[in-house]
Amino acid sequence: MKYTYFVLLSFIAFEAQAQWEAVYEIASNNIYELYAPDKDQVFLGTEKGDIYQSINAGEDFDIKDLQEHGFIYTVEFEDQMTGYAGGGCYFPFDECPGNTFYKTEDGGMTWNQLQGNLFLGVYTDIEILGNGKIYITNEFTGLHYSEDGGANLLPIFIDNILDNARYQQIQFMNEQIGFVGVINFGVNSSITQYIYKTVDAGLHWTSIFEIVDSNYDNGGFVFTDEEHGFALGNEGKIWQTSDGGATWTEQQYGDTNETGRDIYFSSASTGYIASHANDFNLGRIYRTNDGGQSWENDLEVDSTFFDYLSFADEDNGYAVSYYNTVYRRSGSNAAAEKIQPAFHIYPNPAQEYIEILGELYKENNQIIISDITGKLVQIDIG
Repeated sequence: MKYTYFVLLSFIAFEAQAQWEAVYEIASNNIYELYAPDKDQVFLGTEKGDIYQSINAGEDFDIKDLQEHGFIYTVEFEDQMTGYAGGGCYFPFDECPGNTFYKTEDGGMTWNQLQGNLFLGVYTDIEILGNGKIYITNEFTGLHYSEDGGANLLPIFIDNILDNARYQQIQFMNEQIGFVGVINFGVNSSITQYIYKTVDAGLHWTSIFEIVDSNYDNGGFVFTDEEHGFALGNEGKIWQTSDGGATWTEQQYGDTNETGRDIYFSSASTGYIASHANDFNLGRIYRTNDGGQSWENDLEVDSTFFDYLSFADEDNGYAVSYYNTVYRRSGSNAAAEKIQPAFHIYPNPAQEYIEILGELYKENNQIIISDITGKLVQIDIG
C-alpha cells in the first residue's frame, strides 16, 4: 500500500544561545581594570601593579610586572600596537610612586613608564582621540591632557568643582564633545555623583547631571552618541538622556536592593549593566537589545558581585566578579525564528518523491518535513 503525503516543510534558523562561563581566577591579586579590544584579547589591571594579557579569550594570561606596588586602574589602546595604562599609589613612597602612566608600542608585550612621582594621585581613566591627543583623569589632581602621546600631561581645570571631588571617568564622542564623571564626599558621609560636559575640547565644562547620596562603588555613566547617555545609581535605577544631558528620565532596570557598578554599551542598541544585591549575596548582569528601553537578566550568580565589563561586539565580552574571577560571554542571544523561504514543492501531495525548486539551503537552517498529521517523514536526498 502506498501512502500519499501532503508535505509540510518549514525552516527554522537556530543560532547559538549566549553563554557565560568563568574562565580565569586570580588567587592572590585583585582586578581593578578590564579591557577587551577584541573577543580573544583581554587585559586586566590589578592591585599589585601588574597587567595581565590574554590572547586566547581569557583561558591563559601573561603577566607584565609594571611596578612592585600600587594599582593599575585603566588600560586603553589606540590601535593594535599602541596602548596606555594608568594607576599609582594612594600613599606614595619610593617603591610605590603615585601618578604612574605607561605606554606600549608592541601590543602590550612591553610597557615603558612615562610618568611616576611621589605626589598624591592615581590615574583612573584614559580617553585616546588619536594623533597624540589623550585625556586622562586623576582621582586627586583632576583632568589632564596630552598632545604628544603622553610624554607631557597638562592640567585642565573645571570650574565649580568641589574641594573633595574625585575624578573617576572620562569619555569623548569627538574632539570637541566630552564628558567627565566626578564624585564628591560631603558632610555626614553623603556622596554625590556629577557628570560634566564640554563642547569646546575641554576649555569649558558644564554640570549636566547630579545624583545626591549616590554610591561610591557605582559605575558612573556611558554615552552611545552625542545625545544618548546613561548614568547608574542605587536601588536598581538608571537615568537616561536623549538630548545630550539637558534632561534625564529615571528607569528601574533591576531590584530595589541592587546597586549598579558598571555599564557598557557595545553598540547603540546593545548594552550591559553589572549589578549586585546590597548585601553582596547575588551578582547580576543585565542586557538591553533596544537601546536601554528595557533590561533583562543575562547572568545571575550567588554569593558574588560583578564589577567591570568590556565587550568586543554585541555578543562577545567579559566581566569581573568579586575582583578576581573573569567571566566570558560568547554566542548570540537571538532566539530561533521561523523563516519563509522562496521555494516551491512539486508534487504536493506526493507519494514517492518531491522536488524543491528555489533557494533552499542556508547556514544554520534545519529542514523539517512532515505529513498532514504532523508525523516526521524520513527522506533520502539525492
